[in-house]
Amino acid sequence: MLWIAGFGCALVMLCGDILTARLEAIGPLGEKSALFEPLCELTRPDGHLTHGVSFTPDGAYVIGFGNVRRQDDSLIDFWDIKTRKHVRTARVPECTACDFSPDSASLLTASRDGKLRLLRGRNWAVVDEFDFALPGNRPSGIKFLPGGKRFISICLTLKNPQIHFWDLETHKSTPLPADFKEQATSVAVSADASRLALAYAFKLELWDAERLQVLKRFEHKREPPAGLFHGVALSPDGKWIATSGVGAPHRQVITLWDAFTLEKLHQFDALPDAARRLIFTKDSKLLLTCTGTEYDLPGRVFVWDFAAGKIAADFAPGKAGCPSMALSPDNRWLATCGMDSTLRLWDFEKLRLNAK
Repeated sequence: MLWIAGFGCALVMLCGDILTARLEAIGPLGEKSALFEPLCELTRPDGHLTHGVSFTPDGAYVIGFGNVRRQDDSLIDFWDIKTRKHVRTARVPECTACDFSPDSASLLTASRDGKLRLLRGRNWAVVDEFDFALPGNRPSGIKFLPGGKRFISICLTLKNPQIHFWDLETHKSTPLPADFKEQATSVAVSADASRLALAYAFKLELWDAERLQVLKRFEHKREPPAGLFHGVALSPDGKWIATSGVGAPHRQVITLWDAFTLEKLHQFDALPDAARRLIFTKDSKLLLTCTGTEYDLPGRVFVWDFAAGKIAADFAPGKAGCPSMALSPDNRWLATCGMDSTLRLWDFEKLRLNAK
C-alpha cells in the first residue's frame, strides 16, 4: 500500500457520459497535500510489523494486521480510537484473512494450516475451530454477512479458486458456482449481502448472492494489458460498482459502473501506480483509493468525487508507500499504513469539508 508525489487534475470529456481525469504534476507533494497533516502516528509494540489496517465495525478500535519478524504467528493489534493508545494484541497462527462480526464481538480468522478460527472475549480467545473446505487452499478474504450468523470465504489462488457461503453454527458451506477457468482477482459484497461483484482479469460479473446466479456480465477484449481488473468495490447504497485495473495504453484506471446494468459511467485515468484499495464513503458520494508499493517512494491517497468527475482531494500519507487504508464506520477517521509499518490517523471529516 503505497504512494507517489504531486498530482493535479484536468478533465477531458469522452464519448457518452464517461469522464477521464488525467493527473499532471504540480509540485513535489502537491499543493493540497501540504495542507493536510495526520492527527497522530499510532505507536506499535516493539518488534510488531503492520501490513494492513482496519476498524472494528463499532468504530471503537483501529486494527493493525501484521506479524513479528522471524515468527510464524500473525498479530492483530488494537488501538483505542479515543485515547489512540495500543490496548491489546491477538495472536493467530499464520493468519491469511480475518473479519469482525457486525457487533464487533467476534473475530473470524483463516490460517495457512487450513483452519478457520472464531475468537471472542476481552483477550480474544479461540472458542471454535473448523476446517476450511479444501485443506491447503487458504482463504485470501473473509466477510461476515448481516446478522453475523453467516460469512463468505474467498480463495482466489491459481489452484482450486473458490468462494463459499458458510453457516457459522453448522460449519457447512455452499460454493459459488462461478467459472474459474479465468483468473479471478477480487470480490465485493453488497451491504445487504444480496449481490456479489466478482472481477476476473478480463471480466466483471454481478451475482445474485441468494440464488447464486449471474445477473450481468461485462467482458473486455482480451488484449493485454488493457482490461486487466485488479480490484472491485460495491457502494453502500448498492447503486455503483468501482473497479481498478489497466487501461490502454498501459494506464492505471478506476472505472465507475452502474451496479444494475454494468454500464460504464466514469473513468479516472493515469494513476501514478496501481490502486491498492477502493473504499466508498457511507453516503456513496466519494471513492477513496491509495497507491504505491515501494519502500523508498511516497504513496498517495486520492478522494474522487465521481458525480462531479474530479479529484476532491489528494495527499501523500507518508514516505514509504501506502498499501492499506481504512475509513471508520462513521467516516470520521481515516487510517493509513505504510510499507514501513507506520500507522497514521487522519481527520477525514475535516478533509472532506476542506475539499468542498
